[in-house]
Amino acid sequence: MVDGAAVSVGDDVAEAAVEVSRRIVDDDSEILTLVAGADASAGERGTVEALLRRAFPELDVQVVVGDQPRYPFLIGVE
Repeated sequence: MVDGAAVSVGDDVAEAAVEVSRRIVDDDSEILTLVAGADASAGERGTVEALLRRAFPELDVQVVVGDQPRYPFLIGVE
């Protein structure tokens, strides 16, 4: 979801995270923060982080364990 609209639907959470990030990253972005939810395993966190670092080598990718319910990952950019 980006601004209340679904932008990616699928079974692969890592691919969905990259697709959502592509929608919100712009030329002014410097930091991408990945907030891992309570249901995100360490393996999923690592996979999503690696794909984001590969997709956005110019950004400082930070990972935070937020343990939020319902959403495996939240993504923000600054």
